[in-house]
Amino acid sequence: MNMTPERWQQIKVVLHDALELPQQQRSAFLAEACSGDPALRQEVESLLALEDEDVSTGILESSASRIALTPGTMLGEYEVLSLLGVGGMGEVYRARDPRLRRDVAIKVLPSLVSNDLDRLRRFEQEARAAAALNHPNILAVFQMGTYEGAPYLVSELLDGGTLREQLLRGPMPVRKTIDYSVQIARGLAAAHEKGVVHRDLKPENLFITNDGRVKILDFGLAKLTQHHWALDGSVATATEGTEPGVVMGTVGYMSPEQVSGKPVDHRADIFALGAIMYEVLTGKRAFQKPTAAETMSAILNEDPPQLHTIPPALQKVVHRCLDKNPAQRFQSASDLAFALEALSDSGVPRWSTLRENRRWWILSFGVALVLLVVVGVGRRFWPPTQRPRGTQTRLTARPDEDPVRTAVISPDGAYIAYSDATGAYLKQIATGETHPLALPKGVGGHPVAWYPDSNHFLLQWFASAEEDPSLWVLSAFGGNARKVIDNGWGAAVSPDGSRIAFIRDATGRGGVCRVKLDCRYALGREIWAAGFDGVQPQRIVEANPEDRFGPVAWSPDGQQITYVKLHVTAKVSQFDVEMRDLRSGRSVVLQSEPAFNADAEMLAWQPMVSWTRDGRVIFAGHEPPPNEDDSNAWAIRVDAKTLKPKGERVRLTNGPGAISSFSITADGRRLAFIKNTLQPQVYVGDLDPVTKVLRNNRRLTLDQHASMPSSWTPDNHSVIFFSHRNGRGEVFKQGIDETTPELLASDPARHSFGARLSPDGSEIFYISHLVNEWPSPFRLMRAPIAGGPSRLLLERPGFDDLYCSHMPATLCIFGQGDDAGHETIFTLDPATARTREFVRITDLQYPDWALAPDGSLLAVFAPDPHVGRIRLFSMKNGSARDLIVKGWSGLMSLDWAGDSRSLFAAAMQPDGTIFLLNVDLRGNAHPLLEQKNGQICWAIPSSNGRHLASMLMNGESNAWMLENF
Repeated sequence: MNMTPERWQQIKVVLHDALELPQQQRSAFLAEACSGDPALRQEVESLLALEDEDVSTGILESSASRIALTPGTMLGEYEVLSLLGVGGMGEVYRARDPRLRRDVAIKVLPSLVSNDLDRLRRFEQEARAAAALNHPNILAVFQMGTYEGAPYLVSELLDGGTLREQLLRGPMPVRKTIDYSVQIARGLAAAHEKGVVHRDLKPENLFITNDGRVKILDFGLAKLTQHHWALDGSVATATEGTEPGVVMGTVGYMSPEQVSGKPVDHRADIFALGAIMYEVLTGKRAFQKPTAAETMSAILNEDPPQLHTIPPALQKVVHRCLDKNPAQRFQSASDLAFALEALSDSGVPRWSTLRENRRWWILSFGVALVLLVVVGVGRRFWPPTQRPRGTQTRLTARPDEDPVRTAVISPDGAYIAYSDATGAYLKQIATGETHPLALPKGVGGHPVAWYPDSNHFLLQWFASAEEDPSLWVLSAFGGNARKVIDNGWGAAVSPDGSRIAFIRDATGRGGVCRVKLDCRYALGREIWAAGFDGVQPQRIVEANPEDRFGPVAWSPDGQQITYVKLHVTAKVSQFDVEMRDLRSGRSVVLQSEPAFNADAEMLAWQPMVSWTRDGRVIFAGHEPPPNEDDSNAWAIRVDAKTLKPKGERVRLTNGPGAISSFSITADGRRLAFIKNTLQPQVYVGDLDPVTKVLRNNRRLTLDQHASMPSSWTPDNHSVIFFSHRNGRGEVFKQGIDETTPELLASDPARHSFGARLSPDGSEIFYISHLVNEWPSPFRLMRAPIAGGPSRLLLERPGFDDLYCSHMPATLCIFGQGDDAGHETIFTLDPATARTREFVRITDLQYPDWALAPDGSLLAVFAPDPHVGRIRLFSMKNGSARDLIVKGWSGLMSLDWAGDSRSLFAAAMQPDGTIFLLNVDLRGNAHPLLEQKNGQICWAIPSSNGRHLASMLMNGESNAWMLENF
């Protein structure tokens, strides 16, 4: 096909937009886009008649025109190994360089490209431009040649994926965006220094390696300036097709001068990088309209929507890159990189990783302070008596905003399948190559167990808290997933692959907390087994009403299973590692702790037991106080004849963090698990009362135990928080310029949490309950801030937080929940301990609420996927009105500002990002903090409005492997 470059570009623009539409809408689109140009419509329709997959990848030639390279084919000194994929400029193969003993990538164009002068010129230009650039952020090109008339290009082989692939998972954290953008800017600076302007920078042309290195690809549309290229005689080729009036680039990322067909220089790349940064931060393109023509018009005449959810300094950098006037942009990529690095050095918001309502966290602090939904919950077992065995290796390196949730090693030991907040992945342990797993549309979930063929595994999927979990079989290397079990979780596949054991709740709600104050149903009630494809399910273990089960593990011969069992009554709590013989139905307790910390009751769906080939049961055991937040792997041998424990338990690991998600290879030599060191911590920042900008947000609590803020001292110099650092919940205060806290309230027999300032500021009121008894009565206690013994104020079956106003000095309120999830708010006179029901909230599920410091309003809201709704009750007459938070939904925590004129709320977004907002009484919201893949965030403002204490997470959660144990 002979056509001008301009015409070919025009066809590609219309074709690109048509391919993004459903087939039934394409005809109407083409009628408008090709109005007055029937030849253009004919060209596009002829290409659309081909398979969409081929067209979308840019392969418009017939299959007969391609060069089929089979493994073993030699291209010069390179041996072709396999086909990697199809790109817009040809096919890409993996090949071997025998001289340097390294693998390379070879891009081969169809043979007819040699007759397409424009395509051939672009291919040669890409090779020439890239080969001249030696920079770690630019793809390295080694050689160019031809094979049977087909041009090919040899370059370094990259492991990872394009930025576009990462964007399919949603927006990225601010820190990661800055990191990637700095690397891109550095690569562009190197190219510009050599006189190369890329002109087609877009997420598809940016490759992210597995170790986080960004590589700029595809210089096929690069403009090579005469000043740098005339010496080697290439200027004629380099500048051909780049004259004024020719539109070159990709719609949506082209600069205004490119759209207008004007001469471009390196500042066009800076504009494109600004558009990319905008998309990475928001998940949306800066300029995207229904048609290419409208998009071009927007680039010329419109500004993208404001970036309200990112730090203001970063907003300024992005908008400066996107300035319509090149003279107003950064004048060099080096300057842009410097600005981004300076922004990174100055500090950006951190992100946390809990996923529960704040009130649940405050109450569960007394029940399970270190509940970490990501990796299961801490359990106190047995004190260390021996040194650890084996060698530990970390398999993943996820940051704290992307914790690993499940991880299972394949039976052959070659792969680890894991999940985090961004999706599910398969990693080859030997090479480190990682690929996302192809999950069914509408299905997420977590790999929990491999089949013995090391090709398939079970995926556990919790669609929502209102639906039963399900189990799916998925091929690790392609193919369709299929559901095998409804209402099943905590699963394991038998060693011969013939059966699946799983947990099922007798009431049909396995593994999900029904009521905010009662998560005792977080464990299933029955253990079931079914065929390998889910057929003929049968109950194999039925428990008493007081018993709960955790995930299952099979014995090497498939005749026994092990699991954790929690036995809870009003007076007794016992946590067992139990084995069930499937032939006789007999159960044997392998390990037990009769007086465990009640946090074991919150056991989630993570596997806590495994079984080695030589007959050892592996289980997780927590360390004694004050390190009860840490757990390690232990082993106990089981006698094959008596099915009873044999010998002493043996410690396998030692170190900080809670471990879970056990899986083991078929030969028993490798044990994979998750180690989690995530801990909630107190952060303090300086809040501008006028601009509502949070600066200098820094960590206040510096130890490795969970700490959560709840109030400030009257002088606004110290934060009051509760912590588990001494083996139980206690209340502390710490100055914002100090490094160590001061103990305010403690009881050796009770957990203390949720401390609030009394109306006159002389005392704190806090909630406590018995350490080793659940459920137990909750006590509302009072203690002097200046120091002194605590006194009982009130005792109730349950408390859901407490607030006091500071005028009048007699008004406090507290909440009490019931099993239906309803909330009753009571007023409390702290002088007489008299209570009165104020309002019963029945139409809001899992409500969160807060009392204004001036005592005028009670604010209540419920998480809502569609709108942020806050109900304001008058404390004077009980009347109510709704406040709608403009532009935000998914609210999940609430506190008032000290002047009672605004509120602080956290908003969970669909992509898992949490924003901490300041909301005025007209519903206008100003973002203060962002947490990518966060779980919970709440803020406690000082009464003078100058400081903000917040709860953020610190630590990580990653997959590890133990060998030679």
